[in-house]
Amino acid sequence: MTNETGSILIVEDDPINRILLSTCLQEEGHTTRTAENGKQALDMLYSEHFDLVLLDLLMPEMDGFEVQRWIKTRPDLRNLLVIVVSAEEDMKSIVRCIEMGANDYLPKPCEPTLLKTRVKTILAMKRFYELAPCKGKILVIEDDPLSRKILSANLTEEGYTVATAENGRIGLQMLQEKPFDTVLLDLL
Repeated sequence: MTNETGSILIVEDDPINRILLSTCLQEEGHTTRTAENGKQALDMLYSEHFDLVLLDLLMPEMDGFEVQRWIKTRPDLRNLLVIVVSAEEDMKSIVRCIEMGANDYLPKPCEPTLLKTRVKTILAMKRFYELAPCKGKILVIEDDPLSRKILSANLTEEGYTVATAENGRIGLQMLQEKPFDTVLLDLL
């Protein structure tokens, strides 16, 4: 497996969506496995290693919320990357996923270019944090409150000291007041 690709578990009850997601990611060189429900996904997570889980929310037997809760309570899986891919448009559900530890959310139907880009980015961030020789101080400059919260929570969980700024002006002021090892900057 190269640094640009990963092993991805797709948890999706709709067979057409499973095929579409899997094919799209395999085109990028990723290894994919599929589960048609939450219970099947848990069995696979017990026995196989994955870099990332694409998780549908609305499934029979065990929904995505239950799967995510189970993942985050397991010490060996707590840092497993999760992208929720769902037709659920209720903002409360989306926020709940992020608060439960999902790393991202993509609406269905999933636009292939966006899916590929998000997966590539999140796997690259994972590799970056795994290779970081020591934990340091990071300044996150991001105008979107939800994105700021997600980045801060994920980085803090990995052992970094994180400060956030809601815009470039505040970020520059913070940089003048104290040093940071890294700045994550939203360009828009």
